[in-house]
Amino acid sequence: MLHLRLDRPSYRPGDVVTATLQIATDALPGTAIHVDALTVQAFGSERVDPSWVSPAYHAGTVVVEQDSRRITRDIFRTQPKHVLAHCQLAGLARRSFMLRLKLPDALPPTFRGGAARFSYALEARLQYSVEPEVINNTGANVSRQGSAGRLGFLRYSSSVDSHGAGTTAVQQRVQKECLAKLPVLVWPFKGTSESIDRRAVAAPSSPVQDEAPVLHYQMGCSGSDLLLSCEEVLDLPAAPPRDGDLLAAPSPSYAGDNSLSRSFALRIGASPLVRLGVHEPLDGPLRLGSTLAGTLDFRASHEAAILHQQSPKCAQVIILLETEECVCSPWQVARRAHAAPGLVRKVYDEHQELTMDTLLSHFIFSIPYDAPASFSTELLNLRWLLRFEFTAIPSSAPGGWQQLSRPVQKPEQITWVLPLVVQPP
Repeated sequence: MLHLRLDRPSYRPGDVVTATLQIATDALPGTAIHVDALTVQAFGSERVDPSWVSPAYHAGTVVVEQDSRRITRDIFRTQPKHVLAHCQLAGLARRSFMLRLKLPDALPPTFRGGAARFSYALEARLQYSVEPEVINNTGANVSRQGSAGRLGFLRYSSSVDSHGAGTTAVQQRVQKECLAKLPVLVWPFKGTSESIDRRAVAAPSSPVQDEAPVLHYQMGCSGSDLLLSCEEVLDLPAAPPRDGDLLAAPSPSYAGDNSLSRSFALRIGASPLVRLGVHEPLDGPLRLGSTLAGTLDFRASHEAAILHQQSPKCAQVIILLETEECVCSPWQVARRAHAAPGLVRKVYDEHQELTMDTLLSHFIFSIPYDAPASFSTELLNLRWLLRFEFTAIPSSAPGGWQQLSRPVQKPEQITWVLPLVVQPP
């Protein structure tokens, strides 16, 4: 009976959300639906896991829901907007309304993580009943009962005279409720045009420290702070494209300034190990759905091995495309001794290769379109990383790459992390 539809697939903080609300009765013609109340409401919520986030986080704000696994608070919540009240709708009637809401200028993006989740939604609630009628019990009762099954359970009482003829049946009103909830996707603000962080961190045991601007947002905005407007419309606008529909994408630009490549020379002490090249997409900054490519050049380590037999060579490389959801230090909960505090890692793709006799190689990753973009708030940071795990052995070691399984000399493990900045589509 209730249908909600947004005018756009996604929004950013400060945008105006426009939605269409339609109420359509599916009763038979001649059956009146009594609308007691039709209200709409918009809200955003923040849900944190107390096993990851300290209880001191927003300790003074109102908690909407709480259990052992989650604590939910409102980021904002509008007052219920009354659209219809105490009116009747005839069978097969349709009425449409246009809803508008300006989002707050500071909002965390829609995110579903392990330590915290941010979500936004529009909700419409309809309370209705079927108008009581007196109907004939000689056959109309059966047909009416069949049609009412789609509206709710209706009780009938009947009486029969001394001749067995049906007289009347009284249809009693039953209160019903219909709820429609539509998620609203909110992206973070566009940040820097750089796709690769300027600092390449070689820290195998500590999370990457991000310099992204921290978003500060106010919790519990409601009342007069947010205005949800509603007006009835006669003609519905054209339906927006649905998921799966073909969308016209802009042609990529192949200008020289957009095609960037970064090169990093990695060494073990004074000995060269690999020269790494990372190539950004041709059509602009790294975004969700983009492709990230890179090259691995081991020629310098092979040349050094000819001159010095103890010079290390890379026997294996593992490359991980992953995200780190890191709870900021003031709100972290102390965890196990071997676990990084407040850090949740998620691997999206992996490349593994034996490189003992390799001179040149490459790798290609695709950023999932439905993954979260990079963002940073006062509670947590969401970072994208390329994590490189190199296994190096002396070039003079017998058996070549077979020493990985039967080592004569213990291989050396090197971890190197390259921070990325992934923007919304």
